Amino acid sequence: MSTRLALLGLLILAAPPAEAAAPGAPSAQPVQVRTEKTNYPVRQVAQATAYAYLKTNPNLAGKASYTTDAIVLENQYLKAVILPEFGARLPRVTFKRPNRDLFWVNDVLEDGPPWSMGGIRWSFPFYEHGRHLDEGAGWRIVHSPDGSVTVAMDMRFSQYAGEVQRYGRFSDLRQAILVTLRPRTSILEYTSRIDSRSPLRHGFRLWSVAHFPRQDGANVLLPAGAVTDRSASAMQPWAAWDDTDHPGTAGVPQPDGIRLGSWGTSSFGVDAQGGWAGVYYPDADANHLILKPRFTAPGTRLYAADLKEGGNPAHADKMIEIWNGSNPVFEHPGHFLQPFGAYLLPLRLTMVAGIGRIHWANDVLAVSYEPHEAGARIRIVSFEARPNCSAMARTKAETVKAEGSLGPDRPLVVELTKRSAPVLLTVVQAEDELAEVSLPWKPEPTPPPSTGGRTGPETFQAIQREMRPWGPLAMELSDWPHARAPNLADAAQTLVAEAASNKPGAILQAACVVLRTEAPGSPRWQSVRGLLSGLAARQPKNRHAAAFLGMMTVLEAGGRPSPEAAKHLASAEKLVGAQYLLALDAVAGGNATRALALLGKAADAVPPIAIGAGDDALVGNDRLHPAAVAGGEWPAMLRAVIAIGQNRIDTAAMILEQLLHADPARPEALALLADVYKKKMSQPGKVVEAQADAERLFQRNEQARRDYEALLREAREGIWSGVPRP
Repeated sequence: MSTRLALLGLLILAAPPAEAAAPGAPSAQPVQVRTEKTNYPVRQVAQATAYAYLKTNPNLAGKASYTTDAIVLENQYLKAVILPEFGARLPRVTFKRPNRDLFWVNDVLEDGPPWSMGGIRWSFPFYEHGRHLDEGAGWRIVHSPDGSVTVAMDMRFSQYAGEVQRYGRFSDLRQAILVTLRPRTSILEYTSRIDSRSPLRHGFRLWSVAHFPRQDGANVLLPAGAVTDRSASAMQPWAAWDDTDHPGTAGVPQPDGIRLGSWGTSSFGVDAQGGWAGVYYPDADANHLILKPRFTAPGTRLYAADLKEGGNPAHADKMIEIWNGSNPVFEHPGHFLQPFGAYLLPLRLTMVAGIGRIHWANDVLAVSYEPHEAGARIRIVSFEARPNCSAMARTKAETVKAEGSLGPDRPLVVELTKRSAPVLLTVVQAEDELAEVSLPWKPEPTPPPSTGGRTGPETFQAIQREMRPWGPLAMELSDWPHARAPNLADAAQTLVAEAASNKPGAILQAACVVLRTEAPGSPRWQSVRGLLSGLAARQPKNRHAAAFLGMMTVLEAGGRPSPEAAKHLASAEKLVGAQYLLALDAVAGGNATRALALLGKAADAVPPIAIGAGDDALVGNDRLHPAAVAGGEWPAMLRAVIAIGQNRIDTAAMILEQLLHADPARPEALALLADVYKKKMSQPGKVVEAQADAERLFQRNEQARRDYEALLREAREGIWSGVPRP
């Protein structure tokens, strides 16, 4: 566990290589952080009758204004406002030069539509507008030695019983949101982490939405070879760099422009060729950007409403939305997490001004290219101060080199005096290559599927195969909230019927879903249990059949272990879920040493082994998200509780400190760490700090407190808390 969590922590809290302190960079003041009481006007909105089950925020009822805690992060380049009480959203990110907001600003609380405020927010567990004003996040502030500050927020969703339709919020997954600002950089990091506490594989979809100002003549930056709609019905061309006004038609954009006019669209990028998206505003010469790893987050959506002459301006007329997600399009069924697994989606928010429209960017710098009759001008800015840089531009006609410092407001300019293309641009700092790109850069149009060629069409056809028909695998991937597709309840009905074929894969898929959806003893439960028993008898080496039988047996006994369950689970001990339940069996039997060993294995299991590979592969295990990470937080925390009970204080401290380095938003781990420090009796200051941070994370987050109590019960009695159902 130590190696895995240490590596994961480096991904989250340590600066990535592109943002490490640049050689010779001047020292900078630590990031400033403060909590302010901020008052917002409230606009009362009638609850939509179609979604009457959605709760409104009682704190806003009948009020004209409301005061909440706003956390402000600030460095020399930008200031960000974070609202934990309202779903960990960022209503404002303001860049000091050129004194401009990154997002469309709507500092009004409207308790009704989940899209009421501007800024940026995450959408989860429902992929589209799945965030509401009565969803509070617990929070804490983490200061790092390099002067950076992280606001770590925790959210749970299993308290939203019954909310399983469109915009519904029930899920047994947990979300952490980390907002990090570092000294010397013009990038604000906005990361979401999804964690599972289940011993079963679990499907998920995670998206974020950013609202940008809608201004006539602004240019959309979408480096994709083609676009499609939310259901991937067809692939259409996307001429991403044509400045012609877009035609005023609804639907998928045509290839004659991306300049914002009166047109509207809901388009998803296909064949992504760059790790950025955003909008360029010519009047301010400012590029508003979101950077992301495109293989971690393959989904990008542009939404703009059709503008109608003479109509009253609505929210949709004032903004455009750019979404980023874990799967290609909204209605794609998503991907799996392994048992106790996790997934991280890191977004990097920034603004590049004063160099014209950018043509290319990476995590380190952005480049604009402006050809003219006699040659071309190349302008480069980096996202942090970088001295001792050089940029070399090479063409068939000439080689030109420029040297100097780079920074967010200090461009390096290369002037070419002879018109020639392509231009190979190489940017280095000392001996480190920062970028190499061929200019002018633009995404290559994706050829139609019938022509073959590049991999874009093949990828698009694979997406379509994963979506149509919506078969058993897609159903298992679904979660409870849904629209336009089945959810887990539908999946249980269909998969149990499929299992009647007595095919091993169908039986195991049905068991995965029934364990999550059905109460023990229900007709479907009994049907699948009988089929599993038959499969285990026919295939005694089938570990999944044994593991699922063991889980069912435990749940039938109210979560209590039994000799029958232990026998089944022992046949599946190589699987993570079986290891966890055998550890609980060991707790109930008073064998703490065996429990600790089993939990160590469960917490350390890495993808794809933990989801079942080789002879232990389940149908669909290839749909594990390529960016999924081991996670293992729930078994790790249980291991720490048992270690504390055994007075293995140093072991518990190591487990918890490494976990919190990777995921500083875990209130259960902080509460346990406070207990550890108290037992050490040598660090009273750390006790007080950990207790205070844990309590802040538990505030507005009662489900996290209930989860903590379930964890302690498992450690005390060996009784499995099971899988939450709505």
